[in-house]
Amino acid sequence: MTRRQYIIIAGTTVIIVCLAIWLGIKLLSNKPAVTNTNTGQKISAPKTSYTDRLLILQELFAQQLGITKDQVMVNIAREDYSHIKGIVTIKDKYEGIFLATRIDGNWKIVWEGKGKYPCSTIQSYNFPGEMVSDCLK
Repeated sequence: MTRRQYIIIAGTTVIIVCLAIWLGIKLLSNKPAVTNTNTGQKISAPKTSYTDRLLILQELFAQQLGITKDQVMVNIAREDYSHIKGIVTIKDKYEGIFLATRIDGNWKIVWEGKGKYPCSTIQSYNFPGEMVSDCLK
């Protein structure tokens, strides 16, 4: 292979990789409109990044508890497309486990508390077995 062919192949490869990265970013960065409805635990989230999901859950807990978002810290332990298991910390007051699920494109907290959660409470939300294997039977 001549030097000119090598340069053409390398340049073409760089362009293809850049286009693929740009397209991936464009497709994955569809930011949802987080709405503060104050009507319950739902906030619209069609496609969300990890950071967006953290912020949505933080807002849900703040709404549910009637506190500000900066008093809530959320950590996601396990998740799939429509289920999240994690830990919520309320500044200087409380720390507990939570389970959330996506219903009609909106995240909803379906259980929150300390210790084990009843399997019967979460059964209808179809959480993956490995995510809720520690529920009370």
